[in-house]
Amino acid sequence: KVRLMAEDEEGKPIIQPVRLVASSMEGEWLKTNAFMEKPDPVTGVTREFCLLGDAKDQVCFLDPYAGANIIQTKRAIARRVGSTYAYDFLGLLEVGLIGEWDEYVTKLDDASVNMPSGIFSSQELIEGEDGKLSPGARPIGTNKVGMVSWIVNMKTPEYPEGREVVFIANDVTVQSGSFGVDEDDHYYKVDLS
Repeated sequence: KVRLMAEDEEGKPIIQPVRLVASSMEGEWLKTNAFMEKPDPVTGVTREFCLLGDAKDQVCFLDPYAGANIIQTKRAIARRVGSTYAYDFLGLLEVGLIGEWDEYVTKLDDASVNMPSGIFSSQELIEGEDGKLSPGARPIGTNKVGMVSWIVNMKTPEYPEGREVVFIANDVTVQSGSFGVDEDDHYYKVDLS
């Protein structure tokens, strides 16, 4: 349980329920969100949950916990054929990298050495209108080609300042993971990038 104390301009306490959620539902490892609960004034039951942030960007939901969605369906399809959903590899890489740093720092036994911040970041390579791949972002699972790729920056114990690596994965949830002309073109374009 986390309790935050806040006051208004006049020094009166503000009572506002906030729900904190950490989830890996969207492919990222433990993405965190904070929701302001808006209860019914009569019953006290929460009616909606609004993402904390700028008022202009505020989005409200009826339930802060995502149910089964297209991503969960694609994960199940990948598991059924004995694989891992392509977008989940990014989270697995980040968890592995945290483990590498933990082991490295523990072995050094030097209090001045710590894991740096921002050890993992990625941008998907997305085909633009001109047919070229460029770093960008799009909702997970919206790819129409069975090949996906990312530029990943990883800060490893060997390269604590970070180094860029390109990852390419076959998405077995698109056309059963078969390779066609589109997948071959994507792979070729990554090689040229």
